[in-house]
Amino acid sequence: MPRIHATAIIEGGVQIGADVEVGPWSYLRGHVVLGDGARVGAQCEIDGSIGVKVGAGAEIESGARLLGDIVIGSEAKIERQALITGRLRLGRAARIGPMSCICGNVEIGEETRVYNHSSFGNSAQDPGHPIPQGRIVIGKRNIIREFCTIHLPAILAETRLGDECYIMSSCHVNHDSQIGRGVKMATGTALGGFAIIDDYAYLGINSIIHQRVFVGAYTMIGMNSSITRHVPPFALTIGTSFSRVNRFGLERHGFTDADIAQVEHYYADGGKTRVENDHLRAYLERFAVEHTSKVMVPKFGGANL
Repeated sequence: MPRIHATAIIEGGVQIGADVEVGPWSYLRGHVVLGDGARVGAQCEIDGSIGVKVGAGAEIESGARLLGDIVIGSEAKIERQALITGRLRLGRAARIGPMSCICGNVEIGEETRVYNHSSFGNSAQDPGHPIPQGRIVIGKRNIIREFCTIHLPAILAETRLGDECYIMSSCHVNHDSQIGRGVKMATGTALGGFAIIDDYAYLGINSIIHQRVFVGAYTMIGMNSSITRHVPPFALTIGTSFSRVNRFGLERHGFTDADIAQVEHYYADGGKTRVENDHLRAYLERFAVEHTSKVMVPKFGGANL
C-alpha cells in the first residue's frame, strides 16, 4: 500500500505503484509514473508535463527536482537536491550525486555512479554552435567523481564515454569528445573538443588534451602534460615526448613479456616488426591508417614511425 505524507501534493495523472513512499511537502504533477517500491523524499518536485517514469525500487532523495522527459531505471537513485531537466535516460542501479545538474539530452548506463556537484548536458563551449544539439552517452559501470563536466556535441551526434571508466574529480570532457572503454582520467584532466581517447588509456593529473587530438589505447600520459599531437597506442609520455612503451600498463592488463617486447621492437625499428597479438596489432593498424599526420614520434630506439 502506498504511503503518501499528508503534506505532499499529487495532481493530474500521477500513477503510483505498490509500496511507494512520498515524503512531506513534495509536489508531483502531470504524467508521472512511480514504479512499485519507489521512494520520493521530502520537498521534491516532479513535473510530468512531458513525462517522468521512475522505475521499481528507485529513490528520489530530499530536495531533488525532476523537470523534463525523464526515465529512471529500477533501483537507481537521484540524490538530494539534484536538478534534472531536459531529456534523461538513467540506467538500472545508476546514481546521480547530490546537487548535480543534468540537463540537455543525456543517457547514463546501468550501475554508473556520478558524485556530487557534477554537470552534464550544457551546450558546447563553441561560439559558432551556441544552440544545444545531439546527446551525451555515458556507458555502464563508470565512476565519475565530484565537480566533473561533460558538454553536448557541436557537430557530431554524440559526446561519448564508454563503459567502466574512472573519471576523477574536476575533470572536463568538452564537446564532441569520444572516450573508449576502461579509460582513467586523473584529477583536473581536460579534453578539448573532438578529442578521442582510446581504450584503457590513463591520463595523469592536470593533463590537457588539445582539440582534435587522438590518444591511443593503453597509453600513459604523464601529469601536467600538454598533448597537441596524436599519441600512438601503448606510449608512455613525459611532457610532450613519447619516452617509452607503457610496459607497466600493459603488464597490468595481462599482456605477456613477449607481447610487450614485440611492441617495443615495433616502435624501435619504425614499424617493421610484426606484433603477433591480434588485440594489440589491431590498435596499431588502426592508428597507422587513421592518424598519419601530427603524430608524436618515439624518442628512443632506431627509426621514427
